[in-house]
Amino acid sequence: MQIPLAGQPLPPPVLADVLAYILADADTFCKAALLAAVQEVFQARPETAAWLRPFRGVYIDDCTQLGLPDDAYPLFPSTTPGRAGMKVLLRWELQGGALRHLGLHPARTGDRTALAQAPPLPSGCLHLVDLGFTDFQRLQAESAAGIFWSARLPAHTVLFLSQPVPFRQRYRRRREGDPAAGV
Repeated sequence: MQIPLAGQPLPPPVLADVLAYILADADTFCKAALLAAVQEVFQARPETAAWLRPFRGVYIDDCTQLGLPDDAYPLFPSTTPGRAGMKVLLRWELQGGALRHLGLHPARTGDRTALAQAPPLPSGCLHLVDLGFTDFQRLQAESAAGIFWSARLPAHTVLFLSQPVPFRQRYRRRREGDPAAGV
């Protein structure tokens, strides 16, 4: 492929070839660029909170979306027809201050689907996730694997004490503002 001289506009067929060439390896390029940038920003601090020390790592997972040129739609479709976007899953280990996983997905990928493709966490760690990652089967599996977790739960989630409380008593206690009555 011959590319025109710098400063000259690319004709559409050449632009399409250039984009196809770039996007063919976009996943690898973007992942390497983001990893390098994030590693420079986040650094471990020795004064990590004492309450985190007993865990075998404290992992924070979160996703964000990036808009891409619409020509990238075949590889990175978003939820809007014809528009391109990328979902980025970042896993940061807080105690060591290291980026442990960077997942690049089409923007229409759900947070839970992106998380399911991430590497497994070690037993004894603490896993912190946001609302979009709440999946009770996964959380039960993490508990069974010895992983501690904290998640922001969806609205209207009901939690109960280990001792059953009759509905009328629980309802009365909730109306009185008793936080131990379940939410």
